[in-house]
Amino acid sequence: MRAVLITGGAIRVGRAIAEACAEAGWQPVIHYNSSAGSAEELAKKLGTVAVGQNLSQEGAGEKLIAAAVEKLGRPLTGLVNSAAIFEHDTAGEATEEALYKHFRINAVAPMMTAKAFAKQAPDGGAVVNILDQKLFILNADHFSYTVSKQALHGATLTMARAFAPKVRVVGVAPGYNLPSPGQPEEVFERLAPTVNVLERRLTPEDVAETVLFALQHRAITGQVLIADNGEHLKASPRDVMFSE
Repeated sequence: MRAVLITGGAIRVGRAIAEACAEAGWQPVIHYNSSAGSAEELAKKLGTVAVGQNLSQEGAGEKLIAAAVEKLGRPLTGLVNSAAIFEHDTAGEATEEALYKHFRINAVAPMMTAKAFAKQAPDGGAVVNILDQKLFILNADHFSYTVSKQALHGATLTMARAFAPKVRVVGVAPGYNLPSPGQPEEVFERLAPTVNVLERRLTPEDVAETVLFALQHRAITGQVLIADNGEHLKASPRDVMFSE
């Protein structure tokens, strides 16, 4: 059975990805930082293992891969870098502390985890980096988050070339599929269908389906798959999502 490590796999989109992978016959390894209870509960449900690691620490990627391989007793075939932080700031408000924090978790950690993954995959495999549809509309209200994801976007393309021919690297850029931090559920439910051209709510399961496709499709590398119900085609700014 192929094994895939999913960072941030206990909650939100990461959880949907773990469940989709399990249903498709993969063994998901659930990474967590502060969500130990949710991770262990999901691991038990899916018949797999959970691994804790603070991704803001130096050497976290290498330690995480080593711990996952040790728990599994065999190499990983897939890696999904889903863990991220998301905080509000504009370019004028951004601080060095905020930028360092976002880059450490959203860019440096997935890059180093992917590097460690490639080293332990003698028979090849796939890395899927979760990006964001924000990259293509440049929402100005989440500066530190957006530029950290832009760094991971660039790394996705560069690593695809560097890790070939054995390891593929693909980006998946989801649209608005869960409430933003602090946003009431009822506001999200009302707004979600209005921000994309398909006029329906994008779900974490939609995103997970795209991630699974990227993991399994052998011809795709160095590409970004946008999973957003055509949100990037709308003329109206995405700022509406955070206005209520």
